[in-house]
Amino acid sequence: MDDRKPWLSVLVPAFNVENFVTGCLESILSQIAGDRIELVVLDDASTDGTARLIADLQDRHSGRMRIERVEANIGVNEARNRLLDRARGDYVWFVDADDRMSGRAVDALRTIVAKHAPDVVLCDFRRIPLYPAMVGQAAQFASFAGPARQVLSDRSVLLAGLYMAGHMQLWSKVFKRRLWDSDFRLPLGTHFEDIAFSSLVASRADTYYYEPSAWIEYRENPASVVRTMTLKKYVELADAIRRSGEVLKQHRSILDGAAFSAFMSFRDRHFVLCYRELLRYPPGPERSQTLAAVLALYRQSLDGGERRAFRYLKKLDVKKYIRIRKWEGRARRAAAALLARGDLRSQS
Repeated sequence: MDDRKPWLSVLVPAFNVENFVTGCLESILSQIAGDRIELVVLDDASTDGTARLIADLQDRHSGRMRIERVEANIGVNEARNRLLDRARGDYVWFVDADDRMSGRAVDALRTIVAKHAPDVVLCDFRRIPLYPAMVGQAAQFASFAGPARQVLSDRSVLLAGLYMAGHMQLWSKVFKRRLWDSDFRLPLGTHFEDIAFSSLVASRADTYYYEPSAWIEYRENPASVVRTMTLKKYVELADAIRRSGEVLKQHRSILDGAAFSAFMSFRDRHFVLCYRELLRYPPGPERSQTLAAVLALYRQSLDGGERRAFRYLKKLDVKKYIRIRKWEGRARRAAAALLARGDLRSQS
């Protein structure tokens, strides 16, 4: 690999993705030849053919990718921590090993960086259906709701646009390495950290640029986090949203009401999703404990109660407020169902 410092580090954590990893890495390798770009792949102790496929690609593309390996599975968060520690580029771009980078994405990013050097570059993504028969359902999704193809510096607009779009995945954001605080670590063994981490990076960005082109092809994976939801993961989702709110609290002095309002709408949509899905689980102590934990995290996340009611009513969004309260009430009653028998302690 070129001894000069790379301008971009593409970081790919990989675990048991033998059906996807070759397509992912080839889509990157085809765009970085002869450029100061490093591709670093971390094999997270895969037990299928992932490690062999990565090694084969390294042999075929000598000097153009670096492989890190661990002996025991550490999970995607720690894999990302270690990849960031090893990244040498001025910019960092995480790509999931079951996705692909769209053609010409690197050229487009290079042009934006050379001309504007923004702290964060946002891009759209395209969903690739799992089954060929569903190909007509492929669609492009925006990662940002706001002005495109211009350099902006209002962090409130940036955060509001992220929450309004609702797609917080890290792979749709390229950011300067310096925005990463070496003291900040993604927590081990949890999911949905993209929500809190994207909020943190956005809160530190002085400038940003949104390119409304699909640079990532998101391939639906039956083993993905969202397709393998568990009771524990719903609590992790709720906690990631709470921590995203904590980021806003820490920057309250430089943010306006648009960022907080957009976050609250984002938060409420996801908590309704949690309540609705959890209420489909069979009644019992485990479901009740999970609902109680999610409700407790909801109350902790930035704002609530009368201030939340006032916001909705002030905007004349009465139907939305009633819908939120309906689901919250159903969740609270279900969580409290076993309290009388002493199975749960109140978390109010």
